[in-house]
Amino acid sequence: GSTGKPKGVVWSHRHLLHHARSHAITSGISHQDRVALLSSGTSNAVTNTLLPLMVGATLLPYAVQREGVQRLGLWLGKEEISICIISSTLFRGLCETLTGQETFPKLRVIRSGSESLNTKDVELFKKHFPLHCVMINGLSTTETGILRSYAITHSTEVVGAEVPVGFPIDGKDIFLIGDDGNELGIDEMGEIAVESEYICAGYWRKPDLTSVKFRPAGTARKHIYFTVD
Repeated sequence: GSTGKPKGVVWSHRHLLHHARSHAITSGISHQDRVALLSSGTSNAVTNTLLPLMVGATLLPYAVQREGVQRLGLWLGKEEISICIISSTLFRGLCETLTGQETFPKLRVIRSGSESLNTKDVELFKKHFPLHCVMINGLSTTETGILRSYAITHSTEVVGAEVPVGFPIDGKDIFLIGDDGNELGIDEMGEIAVESEYICAGYWRKPDLTSVKFRPAGTARKHIYFTVD
């Protein structure tokens, strides 16, 4: 868990497939793509494995801990990777190893995950990767899956230190709520709440925490709210 306090959550196939489908749509993955699998032993590894296989793309694993970050740049070019799903930390480590001699003729999407992006990351992307390549930032949690997606090209200007998380994902609505549970307006501070049919059912064997975080939305579709810390 990125918070340092990992909690098990209860997902169904339906929720997980919607999450993978959303990733596939926002990244434009097709059966012609060659996708790098760089994560292992995490919930992200499951999603990143399902994502390309659902659409018939080729999935190529690279064991970063065994093979090292130094070889990753050459491997991406040699294997003609077209989509690279990579954590922000690993992306920075990859850029530190690049000499300018590497070529990425097939690489068209770099999808960041696990951590937030900053403007320096965008500068690294523009410096090291081809003009036809797009970097995708977003917002997701283990409880909700992907919530927002934002595409960055070489002509994108990012104002401020943080990169926007982007635009809505189909089937998931986000609200800002106050202490009384009512929706807030523009320029008001509160907690983020997600309303959707495609979020987890609750925390594994933690009914008290589930009852606090997940609340009925009172709609016919039986959505639930998840308040993001």
